[in-house]
Formats: sequence, structure tokens, C-alpha cells
Amino acid sequence: MREWFTISDALAHPVAGHPATAEGWRRVALRSGWRELDGKARKTERGWEYHVSLWPERVRGALMRAEAQAHIRTKALVTEPETRNTPAWDAFNKSSQKNRDIAAERLAAVEAVAARVKGGAKKGDAIAEQAIVSNVSARSLQRWWSAAQAVPHADWLPTLVPGYRPTTQFGPCHPEALATIKADYLRPEQPSFNACYRRLKKLAEAHGWSPIPSSRALRRRLAAEVEQSVVALRRQGRDSAKALYPPQLRVKNDLHAMQVVNMDGHRFDVMVKKPDGKVFRPVLTALQDVYSGKFVGWRIDETENKVAVRLAIGDMIERFGLVTGLSDHTLDNTTAIASVVLGASIIEKHFTLDRNGGGPDDSFSLEPGALAALCRDSKTAWKALGKVDYGRKSSEEGNVQFRRSLYFVQDVTAGQTIEKEMVRSVRPGYGAAPKLLDQIVGKRAKVDIASCSPVRFSDLAD
Repeated sequence: MREWFTISDALAHPVAGHPATAEGWRRVALRSGWRELDGKARKTERGWEYHVSLWPERVRGALMRAEAQAHIRTKALVTEPETRNTPAWDAFNKSSQKNRDIAAERLAAVEAVAARVKGGAKKGDAIAEQAIVSNVSARSLQRWWSAAQAVPHADWLPTLVPGYRPTTQFGPCHPEALATIKADYLRPEQPSFNACYRRLKKLAEAHGWSPIPSSRALRRRLAAEVEQSVVALRRQGRDSAKALYPPQLRVKNDLHAMQVVNMDGHRFDVMVKKPDGKVFRPVLTALQDVYSGKFVGWRIDETENKVAVRLAIGDMIERFGLVTGLSDHTLDNTTAIASVVLGASIIEKHFTLDRNGGGPDDSFSLEPGALAALCRDSKTAWKALGKVDYGRKSSEEGNVQFRRSLYFVQDVTAGQTIEKEMVRSVRPGYGAAPKLLDQIVGKRAKVDIASCSPVRFSDLAD
């Protein structure tokens, strides 16, 4: 379906409240700067064409509905005979002309929603907008959309016939025959289903497989048991399968400064000469605040290495004093564990069950064993950091009686000045530490202190 429309196209489908002349639309386009938007306007032999996303909501709906109806007339109703061997087409062929016309109207709305989604609109917004244009409830259009998404595109029209319900009951089929036709049909060579069925019949006769359903019955069963994404992946490749799913959209509207940072490297397109004469292109390893886009820590080196990564993280922590984490794409756990020592509290790693699985991130993802090791070793590194504490540990309480501390070796009266001869370092360790002797000498006793009592600062005054 088309995504580019001229002013003439808009005038062919007038909408109340919008310009009714070419000059009016030209003023709108110039005032809104449509022609200056990159990838949204183009000059062709038809004149200036504007992407569907630029047109106002109701105008966009009218254009999409008209385009969908044209699509139905030229393609949806002229379907290859091979693709009509499904229960949906059986129901369509038996339905009344009135129901066929209703299905065509529904398909026009669904195709318009599909075009809006492809143009970048969110599914919910596209359905709400098109429901207004098509004069139907958003709930009904959502139901039609869901029904269409569950079947191949060639079956959208018959699926939208009022009263149609797909069956899940199938006749018996020899298991070897079913597995064979699936394997034969789901190949990159894209053989036709009829050719696969003819080969199956010959194999069934040779091996005695029975029963073998009709071609139409087997086609229905494959459509029910094999996901559309699997068919696209096996017959047309990964790109076709990916096209079945909407692209992931990430936004930062709900973030705040320094909530999330991203680390990446960049090799500068300049040559630098070191003091030792070596010439190289420097590499920037930088941490970027996702919300503001500003660099918050960086280092420049000959390569994007783990030392530069650690130092950049350290710079950020020293500068902002925040709880930080590391998004790590290295092949082992060294950098991630080292980041814990430098202050990282969160570690992000890609995970896969098998590095040889063929996925886009599998080659640098952690397998289960490596992930378990990362969890164990990062916790060990965190515990090894400990904390600064000069007090007595609970594990040391039992050894107090074997340590030395300061005790009074004579009676002291209240108000008397403490002299060095009055105090001695002896066991056990319940008094003040011996290293504090110089701080005690010269102080005055606040209360009477008996000989052999431990020295406590609470009994002394300056």
C-alpha cells in the first residue's frame, strides 16, 4: 500500500475542517515546514508527495481507507487459487454477497490500521484514529485486527466475513506423512504446497503410510499448527520473519539525569604520534548519561580496553558519587568483576542458552555456567571490599582478656590530676588502649577511682 500522497490525493477525499483547495494545502505544507523534513517529503513527476504521517489525523484516515479499498479491489479479491484452499475461503465462497461486502469494508479498515502502524504509529492510536474514520467502534476494529493477525495476509478477507470461526478439528494423518510435508514445505527453496503434496503421495504409496488427508485438509492443518513467523523464517529468511513484529521503541521520557548511563567506544579519524614515535588512531571509551546525552566519564587510549573501562567508571563515580552499574559486552567476566571493586552496583550482561545459537547477540552473550560464575564472583568481590571500621569485631570479643589496656595502679581522688606513674599497661583489655596514654596524662578525675580499675574516658575531665 502507498505511503506517499500529493495534495491532489487529499483533495480527492475531502474532510470537513481542512483545506478544500490546492492553495490552502500548499500554505499548510509551507507553514508547517513539511518540505524541510528529512525523509518526509519528495519531488516526483506527480509533484510534491508527502509521507502519510504528516497529514492531519482525519485526512490521514481518509487517505488510508481509500488506499485500502483500492488494495482490496486490485489484490485482496484477486487471490491465487492455491491460496484459497483454507476453511476461511470455504466460508467466504459460501457466504452471501452482503457478507462479502461487509468483509471488504472491514478489510479496508484493517489495512488502513496496518498502514498507519507501518508508518510509525502505535497500534492503539492507529486503531482509535481509524475507528473514527471508518465510523465503527474501536473495540470492533480491535477484534477485526486481532483476527487478521492470527492468519496469513492472503486470508484476511475471508477471515473477516461475519460469523466465520476457524476450526481446530482435523482428520487423522499418518505421523510420518505429516512430518514429511512440513519438512518439504518449510524450505528456503519455497516449493508450492501442491508440489509438496504430490511428492508426499508418492512417498506414502512407497512406504505404506495411511491415512493421507486431501491437499486442502493438509493445508488447513499446516496453517493451524505452524506459526506464520515459522513459515516466514523457514521459507523467506530471517528478515521476513522480523518484519512480522513491530520494531522496539525505546523512549527516555520517564528517566531523570544519571538514572541510566551507557558505555561505548569510538575510534577518532585522526592520527596521533606518541612521544616514542608510535603513530595510531586514538579510541575514546566514554560513559554517556542516557537522559541528557552528555558524557559523564571518559578515557582515551590506543584501544577500547578493560583498563580504560575501569578508569572511566571510576571518573564517573568520583565526579557524581552515584550508585552505578556496568553494561558489559566483553566475552569474559573480568571487566564486570573489576567494576565491582571500582564501585559498580549493577552489572548488565547479554544471556543466551547457546553461543552457537545463531542469534544476533549470541556470540558475545553469557551461557548459564558463565552467568552463575559472574553472580558468584561479583558477590565475592563485593564482600572482599569490606568497610572501614576501627572498632572491635564481634569475632574478637573472646580475645579481649588476652590484650593489654590501661589500668590505674593507685587510688585516685576526684579532682586529682592524672600522672604517668598512676597508670600502667596490663591485661585484660577492658580499659583504654595503651596508645592513648599521652591523651590521658594531664586530665583530672571526675570521681574517686579505686586502684586496679580500668581507665575510661567517661571518668576523666580536661
